[in-house]
Amino acid sequence: GLQPAFAQTPATASPIKIGVVNQDKVLNECEEGRRLKLELEKLRAGKAAAIEAKEKEIKGLQEQALSAQLSLSDEKREDLARQLKRKRVEYERLNDDASAEFQEAANRAQGRLIALFRDLIAKYGVEKGYTIIFEKGTIYFATDAIDITEDVLVRFNATYPAPAAASPPPKN
Repeated sequence: GLQPAFAQTPATASPIKIGVVNQDKVLNECEEGRRLKLELEKLRAGKAAAIEAKEKEIKGLQEQALSAQLSLSDEKREDLARQLKRKRVEYERLNDDASAEFQEAANRAQGRLIALFRDLIAKYGVEKGYTIIFEKGTIYFATDAIDITEDVLVRFNATYPAPAAASPPPKN
């Protein structure tokens, strides 16, 4: 006979499974995040060195101009002033370029990390049978029981391990 409509609920409807992940924590603490941070730090240090060298050039010229002010001809003095002006322009340009390049590299690194993270979360969610995974920073409350941050961090490092060069050589 005909069954009442409400009996048609499929028995296969799986329970809802919710996860919460702290993206910042994963991105800041994962090996790949640390590697990118080191790369950026190297880039920044390199730029800073070039800028400091240019600063020294300017200081040297300024001191030369000051100490020789009385003994120099007007022509020589104007030449020094021109050199100084040019060095200052070079300094500004160097500074601006360094800032822009660093910002670009930082954005690229951040973008790459987030892309890896999203890809990983999507796979993780499917594999572990999650209905939905939230970013911890955007919700007001979640029980710790559904926090998957540590698990995701472990998975992230397993998927994108530190380059072999970074680990100490094996002791024979």
